[in-house]
Amino acid sequence: MVAMMIMNGGGLFDPDGKPNCVTDRNIESMDFIRQLVRDGIVDPASVSYTMDNLNSQWSTGKVGIGFYSANLQSQAAAVKDDVVVNSPLTGPHGDKAALHFVNSVMMYAKTPSQQASEAFMTYYFKNIYKYWDAGLIGGVPVLKSITASDAFTKSPAQVKIVKEYTPISKTYAARGTKLTAGLAAVDGGQALTQFAQTMLQGKTDSKAALTTLQRGIEEAIK
Repeated sequence: MVAMMIMNGGGLFDPDGKPNCVTDRNIESMDFIRQLVRDGIVDPASVSYTMDNLNSQWSTGKVGIGFYSANLQSQAAAVKDDVVVNSPLTGPHGDKAALHFVNSVMMYAKTPSQQASEAFMTYYFKNIYKYWDAGLIGGVPVLKSITASDAFTKSPAQVKIVKEYTPISKTYAARGTKLTAGLAAVDGGQALTQFAQTMLQGKTDSKAALTTLQRGIEEAIK
């Protein structure tokens, strides 16, 4: 849902990082979702999907087209050779964007040994390429050297994701540029889940659903 908003020049927050869900662009995006639901293009059972359900649908070839993260091939290994990555879609107003998530690796100041922590992190990043070489991990690596490796470039899908999606991708902050603690509260909170379920049921006006979402986000980041 959020990806569709961002692709259409919208998002959950304004440029200053304040919740701002009820916008014309967001309403337009969610009206499109309601149309997909109404026309039967979205599986009616998706309202109660877990990630296991979704991965199973991909793995058994029941999904024709859908949104997923860059690690789809590792999550649906049975059909990975059949998965084709589309080029980014262009919104009705000419916008072109995608949603991505930053999986941060953090060190803490309160540690028995700051030196040892830094040494471990240095070792970790110098050797993280081995996960990709062994095919144990998907997604977009943080190191450019990995994206140039033989193990990575042998997958046309991964190469296309890095080339076409990474340059236009945005976080939940979307219209802004700063990551805040509030973004984590949104990602792990109930407001977004409840909003998605509401939209997938196709029974609620988009503006009303977005208004409820904004209230939920505001409450979550107080």
